[in-house]
Parts: sequence; C-alpha cells; structure tokens
Amino acid sequence: MNNKRNEINAAIKDIGKLILVVIDDLDRLDKDEIITVLKLIRNSANFPNMVFVSAYDREYLVETLKENVYKSNKYLEKIFQYQFKLPEYDKSKLRDLLSKEGEKFIDDSDKEKFCDLLGINKLSLEILKNNVILSNIDNPRDVFRFLNSLKFIYQRLQGEILIKDLMMIELLRMKYYDVYELLSKEHEKYLVSSGGTSQLWNKDSNVNDIIKEKHSDIFTTIGKRYTVEGKDFKKIKRLLENMFNGGSRKVKAINNPSYIDRYFYYSILEFDISKEEFKTVMKQNYNEIKQNMEVKLKNKKGHALSDILRIDKNRNEEEYKKIVRSIFYVGYKTEYIFLKDNFVYSVIIKSPLTPEENKAFIYEVFVENGASEFVAKFIDGLLSGLPVTSKFNYTVEELHDITVIMFKLLCENEKSFQAIYTSWEYIDSFEDVPNDNGSNLLVRKQKEIADNLFIECIRSNYKTMLPQLINKDIDNRAFISNTYFAPWNGKEAFKSFIDELMTSN
Repeated sequence: MNNKRNEINAAIKDIGKLILVVIDDLDRLDKDEIITVLKLIRNSANFPNMVFVSAYDREYLVETLKENVYKSNKYLEKIFQYQFKLPEYDKSKLRDLLSKEGEKFIDDSDKEKFCDLLGINKLSLEILKNNVILSNIDNPRDVFRFLNSLKFIYQRLQGEILIKDLMMIELLRMKYYDVYELLSKEHEKYLVSSGGTSQLWNKDSNVNDIIKEKHSDIFTTIGKRYTVEGKDFKKIKRLLENMFNGGSRKVKAINNPSYIDRYFYYSILEFDISKEEFKTVMKQNYNEIKQNMEVKLKNKKGHALSDILRIDKNRNEEEYKKIVRSIFYVGYKTEYIFLKDNFVYSVIIKSPLTPEENKAFIYEVFVENGASEFVAKFIDGLLSGLPVTSKFNYTVEELHDITVIMFKLLCENEKSFQAIYTSWEYIDSFEDVPNDNGSNLLVRKQKEIADNLFIECIRSNYKTMLPQLINKDIDNRAFISNTYFAPWNGKEAFKSFIDELMTSN
C-alpha cells in the first residue's frame, strides 16, 4: 500500500502543477454519499500539490452527519482546513429578477397574484427572507431553473390551475424532488379529505384504526431523510402547509381533490404516448378508439393524449369527426381539463362539413357522453371571449340551452357538490343593456333556471351535499364560504332554506 502511495506521490510531483479538485453541491447528496465523498477527500488530501474546494450548506452537512459522526462540526473542520462563509444574495435583487423574467410569460390575469407572491412593494429585507417563495430561491441560478420549469408547465395549464399553488409545487419539485415524488405517486396516502378539501394527514388525528392504516404522516416519512430541526425540513413543511392546510377551498386549487392531479403534470408525462401510436389508433373506428383511450386514461396517459390532440391536424370528414369526438371524450373522462377552449374552437371552425352539418354534428358530440362538465366549460369559454355566432353557427341562446341541459344531467347524476357548483358558475344568460353612447352592451346575467336546479339538487341530496359546503380555517373553525350563497341570492335566503329543511326533516 505504501509503495502504491509513493508511486502516486512521485507521479503528481512529476506533473509539476497544482491540481485543483472542485466539488460542488455536496449538500445535494444523501447521507451515505456525503460520507463517501468526505472519506475520498480525506484520503487524497495528503498527496502533494492537491487542493480540494467544495461548496456546501454547512448547516445541512452538520445535521446530516450527526447520526454517523461524533461531533460532526469538528469532523468537517478536520477535513477542510479553511472554511469561508459566502454572503447571501440580496433577496430584493433575486425578487426583482424573478419578477422581470417571470412577467415575460405570466398571463395578465395572473400577474397581480404573481407579484403579490414575490412580495413586490415589500421593502423590509426580513419580510423578503421569510417570503415562502423567495426563501427557497438562493441565487440567480435558482431563479432561472425555477422559471424555466414553471414556464413549461404554466403554458400548458394556465387557466386550469392557481398560480400560487403551481409555483409552490414547482419549487418543491426543483428543491426537494423526493418529497414531490411522494406526493405525486401516493397523495391519497398523505392527504385526507375534509369538507371537500385535501389536507395533510396528521398521525395524531383522533380517528378509527381502519382509517389510520390507509394514511401516513408525510412529515414522519420525510423526517427520516431531513433532520426535523434542520432548515430544509422547515422549508418543506412550510411549502406543504401553505398548499394543503390553508383552510379554505378554492376551485382549481391543489387542495381541491378534483384538481390535484394536474399539478403533477411532470410525473404523469412519464407515461408517454408516441405520435405514431396515436396515428395507428385513429385509423380504427370510433368505438375502438374510445376503448383504446379508456385504457390510456386509466393508465394516467390523459396528459399525453391531450397534448397530441392539441397538435394533431385533421384532413377529411372522417378524421375531423374522430378528432372532435375524441377531444370531447377525453374532456368528459378526465377531471384535469387541459384542452383549452380556443384550441377546441380552432378545430371546430376548420370543419370540412357544411355549417348546417357541422352544427348538427357538434350537438351530437355535446350530448353523446351524458353529463359533461367539459361541455359546460367549453361553452362558457365561447361566450366569454370567442366569436361564436359568425363562424360557429350557434346562437348565444342555443348555447345557453345546451349548458342548462348539461347542468340538469349533472344534478340528476348526483355529482359532487364541487362539480355541481362549478357547472352552475358556467351557466350564464346575456341581455342587451343600453350604453351611454346609444349602442347596446351585452351584460352577463345568471340564469334563474340554473339557480332553481341547483337548489333542488341540494334539497334532494342534502345529507351528502351540505357537509361538502363546510370548510375549516387554519384554527380548525368551521365556516361556509360566502360564494356558496350565490344560487340563493344571499346568506339570508340560504338560512331560510336550511330552516325549511330542518322543519321538514
């Protein structure tokens, strides 16, 4: 062994130059890997002309090595002769860089919330350091890594997610991928539904043993990887609690059980579908196509399906009909709706059918899958901002009638309260109101028929529906969001409805 070491010593001396070994991101390794690297450094440092430079988070290394190394702090001092603490990046500069680069692709509808999340107009450095987003951004490299991944997924999901939750789950994916993986693959294990909201499972919850067997406390699980007192554990805990333990339920939020899967878009993309495979499937008749898509959707390939449908070009009548029916089938079958209104519209208006034929065909597509939240959402998108009557060949009133049909079907099928409420929001009527300049202004107005259908649906299913209206705040206090009183036109009418139910039941 000594002879071998002497040979290496002589060889290094013969080189006649200083050998610099740079080891970056030592704190990104796990415990065993860190120990292995430190041993390699220790055993190699005595060779002549050898200099080792390593960058790491000292607090993380000290905490990680505690279990295996006696006095881990002293252990590091023995290995690294000189230790220099680098100054932290100015959080306000990182914030400004995030804002400047992020606003290049963030939609106008999300920009205000995006800026609020970054603490724009907050001058205190301490406030910026405690900002849940900025506390996970340490340098300009983090800024661009984060924005690159955020941009990729945001452009696919914009309008289908909340920017706040997407930013937090992307930070978790970027900084703590192992925790992200736990949630993406087994979120049913670590989350429990309460009042229609997914919350982090607490091991101390007072529930029966059967329920306890189905769930695990995610903080207990990650505590085996991250020291509970450590900085990383605290950052992870804060991100998760911000996403899931905020109390109130919002449509499109990550803590809404109907929307959570879309936030793990990256993970589901691992189950990919090739364009060639898709072309082969589309040569079959439509019933065979449906069966094939059913299998793919069960295997969580809905994201890949929606991406291919988005770019596929239809040519003749048969192909056009297959694509349109496939689009609405995927929208109907999946709770995560990634096919945007303007894309679906762009396919339909390029129809090779005559306007009359196309109108009849589209109506068949609307109703063929039964109660479809996707149809209601699509029509709402048309009425909100796309030129409907000129090329689409439907009047506004005809589209309203279709959304009412969909809503009635949803109520009859006793879908979840959230599905009923979301679909109710899609149903609007429009009326011409005289404008100051003498022209007419088209004003949106909720349809009374939808209110009555909604209320009757709750009345018929009050035992299952009413508990879903109840949320809990961060202090575990129960409340009902004011937005849920809208079908009754206010809280007082809702209270009267409850009183009537109590009297009759």
